[in-house]
Amino acid sequence: MTTILLNKIKMIKKISLGALIIFFFFLLSSKASAYTFERSLKLGSTGTDVLELQKFLNEYSDTQIAESGPGSPGNESTYFGSLTQEAVKNFQDKFSTDILNPAGLASSTGYVGSLTLKKINDIEVENNLSAVEEDDNSYSTSTENSDSTTTLSIPTLSNISGGEFKAGDSVTISGDKFSSDNNSGAFFASEEEGYYVWDAQVLNGKTMTFTLPSYIPAGNYNVSVFNSSGISAETFPVTVKAL
Repeated sequence: MTTILLNKIKMIKKISLGALIIFFFFLLSSKASAYTFERSLKLGSTGTDVLELQKFLNEYSDTQIAESGPGSPGNESTYFGSLTQEAVKNFQDKFSTDILNPAGLASSTGYVGSLTLKKINDIEVENNLSAVEEDDNSYSTSTENSDSTTTLSIPTLSNISGGEFKAGDSVTISGDKFSSDNNSGAFFASEEEGYYVWDAQVLNGKTMTFTLPSYIPAGNYNVSVFNSSGISAETFPVTVKAL
């Protein structure tokens, strides 16, 4: 997924303090809906990520865990049971081209491994970006008849703390126009795929720090930064090493 569905630069007119608060609340609400899955899951697994997995599967009728009772929407749990396993199988069958075929599997397994994790995270990112763009467009339309304009700036990238990293390493990026409203992050692009990192800590709009997530596989990448307005033109080459 190398196509980046980020927002275009917007001209927002005559923004009041209350309108700004509402605008960023929309962005934060959209961001909050995105959850990054990092570890493999299987029958018997427990944890918050199992709960989030069940919520994710329940968003779609063809992967819903149950229509009512345990596992149904609003009744998710932290336990990976047989109903969750069947729902995962349905998800794998639905996206067999991305999950089963690359692994050489003829049928679904119900095991949430690296390819299943990647597909879930890709969908979460796409849904999150679409929600942010929809809220931005709605806000922009509501202010189009005002008088003065303010431009939200695309971030710039000037430095990165190293050239080689592995999962769990701290990464620090320097630049400008980083957003402290949880809508800034980094994008790792290879020749075939792209991976977003959302949970970055931003200081003074010029420094971004995050822990390299385990869902980014070993390989060579060009790293850029983004905020709710767009993605940097500058990139830095890095290598992600296997653990």
